[in-house]
Amino acid sequence: MSLEVEAAGLIVQRLGAGNVAASAATRNTFSSSQTIRAILRCIVAVSLARSDLLRIPTEARATVRQNERDWLCSIECPANVGREALGDCLELSWDKRVRLLQTAISSASLPGRVPFLWNSVHFTQPDTGDEASSDAERGVPRYSTLDAEWPQALSSDPDWQAWNRAIELEARDLASQGQAQPGYPWAKSDWMDGMDNDVSVTLGNITPVVVSASFQNLCYGHGAAHPNYTKLQFNWLLRQRRELSAGDVFRADSGWQKFLYVRAMDALKAQIDPKFPESQWASGYGEDLVSKIVADPHHWILDTAGLTLYFPQDSISCHACGEFKVELSWKNLRPVLRAGFRI
Repeated sequence: MSLEVEAAGLIVQRLGAGNVAASAATRNTFSSSQTIRAILRCIVAVSLARSDLLRIPTEARATVRQNERDWLCSIECPANVGREALGDCLELSWDKRVRLLQTAISSASLPGRVPFLWNSVHFTQPDTGDEASSDAERGVPRYSTLDAEWPQALSSDPDWQAWNRAIELEARDLASQGQAQPGYPWAKSDWMDGMDNDVSVTLGNITPVVVSASFQNLCYGHGAAHPNYTKLQFNWLLRQRRELSAGDVFRADSGWQKFLYVRAMDALKAQIDPKFPESQWASGYGEDLVSKIVADPHHWILDTAGLTLYFPQDSISCHACGEFKVELSWKNLRPVLRAGFRI
């Protein structure tokens, strides 16, 4: 039995007795001369069946299948690393993909409103330049990867079509670290050289007025001690077909920036350190950071209860300190809200 076939069997074994038939099929179908990718095709076929592909509307199934093909072409699991390591690599790929397929159609929308299909892209390329030289010295082939997943509304309504275009452009901009330009392909080699990028989107509050989503890019430079996280909020005014701005929420002459800053600083002192920000930053620097974050709608989480000011990991404190949130109710914000603002 080849190493590849053993690894495929190991995955099936780890996933439980419910996959015994799949294990037998894998061993019978693939010979030692076939590649890891062929084994993965068998695994993905099983995962698709188990993920109820029939739940996906007919017009969207071609997109899901193309996403699978792109994912298969992006997988890199070196065959010379030993049975356990190869099994772990394949199992990780399997688990992540099955989770996505099982939630390919979101029920986050309100009853009677549009459903969402998760679209995705997957790219893999060999490291180049200094990173490739370092890999060669260590005798370890390294590849850079870019994975991105984002929702698309299954609707022909022009308002939702505008949101679909905007959410994909935002995902591409995040994946490229701001390098993407109109008309660019989804991935360019310099977006991902020497690093692994994983962009994901989570749907938040959805109303007839505002559609909110949270973006995350987990970027892991090869050789780095830990990954870096970029997180932002994307609040879209559905009928106006544009991102929400501060002027949509607050009155221009209300002093809302100071209003948010004072309340955020009080909450952060309670969460981090009574002497924050002086305990962690040079005089004036921490105050400036907090002031900029609270005034940026990309750090606002909106729902029917109120506005949450979101401070991502690494934004105002140490990496190990994590993220921070300051919740403000609409009632408490009433003195600075724009007349007629509704979510």
